[in-house]
Amino acid sequence: MVAEKKIRIAPQPADLRWAKGLVPTPHGNIEVAWRREGRRFSMRVNVPEGMTAEILPPTNGHASLVSLDGLEKRERLIQIGSGVHELKIQNRVVEFQEARGRSKREEDRLV
Repeated sequence: MVAEKKIRIAPQPADLRWAKGLVPTPHGNIEVAWRREGRRFSMRVNVPEGMTAEILPPTNGHASLVSLDGLEKRERLIQIGSGVHELKIQNRVVEFQEARGRSKREEDRLV
């Protein structure tokens, strides 16, 4: 069981096309689900209330632009707070944003 309030998520897809998982913590479940289709990669992360996460996208050092909630960043490491977040990588661009408009039931079905 994870007791830390800060976690790091750094998927390494290798030859896998998708993965999903859940890690229970005293703050709630950390949920991660990702899928790779050709050169596209998408990931959804649910960080429990009271926790933060560092996301290291699987770009193999080739991403030329990282966008966090529409704002461009230069570093690859993405810092996020609690909630449901979505990441997409396509054409060497990483886009990461908070998922909005989801009901609690939809969040429960993430993984």
